[in-house]
Amino acid sequence: MRRGDSTAFAPGKALEYLIIRSFELEQCRVEYAFEVNLLGNVIEQIDGFIEIEGTGFLCECKDTPSHNVFFDPIAKMVARLNRRPSSDVGAIFATSEFTEPALVLANFTFPRTVLLWNVDEIEYALKKQYFRAGMKAKLRQAQMRGISDYNIMVEE
Repeated sequence: MRRGDSTAFAPGKALEYLIIRSFELEQCRVEYAFEVNLLGNVIEQIDGFIEIEGTGFLCECKDTPSHNVFFDPIAKMVARLNRRPSSDVGAIFATSEFTEPALVLANFTFPRTVLLWNVDEIEYALKKQYFRAGMKAKLRQAQMRGISDYNIMVEE
C-alpha cells in the first residue's frame, strides 16, 4: 500500500477496493463504489458503503501517500451525511496522515460523525483482520468521548 504497487487499478481505485473488500471478508454487508443520481445528474461519487450491525458507514478513500489529508474531504463527507438518515456515519481512509485542521474539523462535526483511519491503522487492520472490530471501536469512542480519530492500535 505504501509502495504504490497498484498499476492494475485506476489511480485511487485500489485503496477503495482494498478497504471495501476487507470489510466484506469480515462478514460485513458492503456496496462497492457507486454514483448517486438526482434529477438525471450525478451529484455524488461514493467510494463504498459498509453496514455493521445495522449502522451504515459511508466511505471515502484518499490515496495520497505523498501529502497529508486536509479538511476538504471531511467537509464534503458532512455534506453527504446531511442528505442521509442521522444514524449513518462517515469513514475516511487515508494512505497518509490527517492535517491538524482536518483533525480539528472532524472532532467538531457532531452530531454528524466522521471517523478517520490513517495508513498505520489500515495496515494494522489488514494484518489483524480488524476492520469490523476497529470500526466498532472507533464508533464507540466517538459515542463515548466525542473523538473522531481514535487510534484502534491501542486496543491491544
